[in-house]
Amino acid sequence: MILETARVENFKCIDDSTEFTIRSLTGLVGKNESGKTALLNALYRVNPILPNDGPFADTEYPRRRWASYRRRRQKSPDRIVTTVWRLEDADVATLTGALGPDALASPRVVVTKGYDNQLRWQIDVDERRVVSNLVRNARLDAEDLRSLWSATTVAELTRSLQGIGEPSPAQSALLAEVQQRFAQGSLAEQAVAVLAGRLPRFLYFADYHRLPAEVSIDDLLRRKAADRLTVTDLIFLALLELAHTSPEQLHQIDQFEYLVAELEAASQRITNDVLEYWSQDRSLEVEFRCDAARPHDRPPFNTGYVLRTRIRNRRHNVTLAFDERSSGFIWFFSFLVWLSHLRRDQGHDYVILLDEPGLSLHARAQMDLMRFVREQLLPAYQVIYTTHSPFMIDPGHLDGLRTVEDATTGDQVLGTKVGDRFLSSDPDTTFPIRAALAYDVARRAVVGTQTLLLDRPSDVLYLKWFARELQRQGREHLDPAWSLVPIGGLDSIAPFAALFASDSQKIAVLTDGLMTHPRRLEGLWERGVLQFGRILRPALYIAQEDAQVEDLLGRAIYRELVTGAFDLKESSVLAVDRPADAPARLVAEVESYFASMPPWAPKFDCFAPASYLFENTATLRLALPDLDVALDRFEKLFRDLNSMVAD
Repeated sequence: MILETARVENFKCIDDSTEFTIRSLTGLVGKNESGKTALLNALYRVNPILPNDGPFADTEYPRRRWASYRRRRQKSPDRIVTTVWRLEDADVATLTGALGPDALASPRVVVTKGYDNQLRWQIDVDERRVVSNLVRNARLDAEDLRSLWSATTVAELTRSLQGIGEPSPAQSALLAEVQQRFAQGSLAEQAVAVLAGRLPRFLYFADYHRLPAEVSIDDLLRRKAADRLTVTDLIFLALLELAHTSPEQLHQIDQFEYLVAELEAASQRITNDVLEYWSQDRSLEVEFRCDAARPHDRPPFNTGYVLRTRIRNRRHNVTLAFDERSSGFIWFFSFLVWLSHLRRDQGHDYVILLDEPGLSLHARAQMDLMRFVREQLLPAYQVIYTTHSPFMIDPGHLDGLRTVEDATTGDQVLGTKVGDRFLSSDPDTTFPIRAALAYDVARRAVVGTQTLLLDRPSDVLYLKWFARELQRQGREHLDPAWSLVPIGGLDSIAPFAALFASDSQKIAVLTDGLMTHPRRLEGLWERGVLQFGRILRPALYIAQEDAQVEDLLGRAIYRELVTGAFDLKESSVLAVDRPADAPARLVAEVESYFASMPPWAPKFDCFAPASYLFENTATLRLALPDLDVALDRFEKLFRDLNSMVAD
C-alpha cells in the first residue's frame, strides 16, 4: 500500500492542515514552532510500530477550541488523521483471493483515526460484481439461476438461496461457499479484515531516539518478556541483529574466547556498515565489550552482564564511551543501525517519519544522510521528514517538498497549514529552499575542471558572444572546457574557491580590479587551484592601462550597444572622439553621461548592452563598426586562456 495523501485536523496546533500529497520522499519545510513535529506525531499514531504509542489523548485537542469540544467529545469525537492509500498489485491479489476478481471499484482506500482511537476504513467494494462472480463460478443451469437474478448484494444472495425449498446440489454448494467466505460480516468488513494486516506501519525517529551506551542484558530480557520494550531497546536489538546475535545468545555464552570472537566479528561488521555513510572521520571503529556487572554500579548495571558500546579513534589510539562521542555521530550511528535493521525486515512495510534528521550533523554529514535515504530506503519505503536545513533539500526533487507554516489571517489564527501545489510565500519559511537552490546553482557553475572567474555577469555574455563569432569564422575561440563564473572581483576569489573549488579544478581569472589583501590568495597557490600567470587583465589586449572587458569591444561598438539597449536615438553618448576630460574606461564615461540626464531618463546598468548584443545578433553582426578589430582582441585573449587548458 502506498500513502498518497494525508490530512491532519484538530490536533495540538493544527486545526486543519488541508490535504497534502505524499511522494516517495516528502520533505516538510518550515520554521521552528510551525507544527512540523505535530504533523509527524499525528501520522505516526495511525499505525505505529509500537502499538502502545497509538492512542490519542483528549488533552491534545487544540486548546483554543477545547471549551466547545469538551461538551460533545464523548458522543461525537473529532477526526484527526485522514490518509488515502493506493493498493499495490500484491494487495489487490490478496483481496481478489478473498472476494473474487474485480471486487474493488477503486484501487484507493481511505483510513482515518480520531479521538475515539478507532481505525476506520472506507473501501469502495463493487458488491454487484462480487455477487456476479459467485453466481457465475457456481456453474448453475438456467433453472437454478432464475431465482437469483435479482440479487445484487451478498445478503440478498444468501436470503435467496436460503428461501429455495428444494435447492439443487449446485445451489447448496453456492450457499455453503457464501456462508463460509463471508461469515465475518459485511463485504466491506471482509475487505478490511484482509487489508488491515497489510497496512504499512509508521516508524517515527527523532533526535532523542539514540542507542544507549550501555545495556544490562538481564534487565533487557526482563523488559522483553514483559512486552515493555522502548524505542531505544528496539534500536539496541537492531544493533545485535546486525551483529547476528541476540541478548539471549549473549546471556548464554559462558566461554570467554567465544564471546570475544563474537563481539569482535560484530564490531567489524557494524563499523563497515556505518562508515560507508559517515565521511566525517574514517578513523573510527566500533567496539563492544560484555563484562560482568560491578556490585557498586548503579542499578540495573550492578547485576548480571552489561554490554557496552565504545568508539575507537585509530588516529589518536583512544576509545570513548559511545555517549561521549559528538551528538551528531551518536544520532547518525543510531539512525543507520535502526534503519539498516528495517532493510533486513522483509515481513512488513513501513512509512518512515524522520523529525529534523541530522539536526546536529555537519552539512557534509547531512548530505551523507540524504544519500543513505536515497540509496537504501527509497527503493523500499516511503520517507517523510521535517527540516529547516538547506543541506537536507535536494534541488533535483523539489516536487516532494511541502511548506509548513502557522498561518494567520489578520487577527484570526488558522493554525498549521501545509502547502502542497503552491509553496508558502513567507520568505522565512522558504528560506531553506532558496538557499539550497542558490548553493546548487553555484555548485553547478563550477563543475568543470577549468573555471574562469569574471568580474560581472555582462563579462560572461561578451565572452560567449565573441567566442561564438570566432568559431563561425573558423578562428580560435574559447575552449568549451571553460566554465565562466562571475564573482565580483579579486577579493572574492579566495572565499569562492574555499566554498566550491576542489583540488582537481584549475582556476583562471580575468579581472580589471586589484586585490585589497593579496595574502588571501596564498592558500590557493599552495593547493595548486590557482597558479601564477593565470590572472589576466583586459589591459593586456588593448593599449589602455585601466581597461575592462567593454574596452576590448572598442568605442564604436560599445556606443552602438548602449544606444540600442536604452533606445537613445539621437544620443551624444560616447562621442566618436574621446573627450580630454572623459574617464579612461568606457563604462565610467557612459555612467557619467547617464548621471547627467534628467530624473525621468532610463538608469544605466552595464548588463543591458551585453544583453542587447545577444538578443540582436543577426542584425548587429553585419552592422557593428570595427568588429574585426574587436574580434582580433578577443582571439588573443582566448588563445592565452586555451593554452592553460593543457597545463
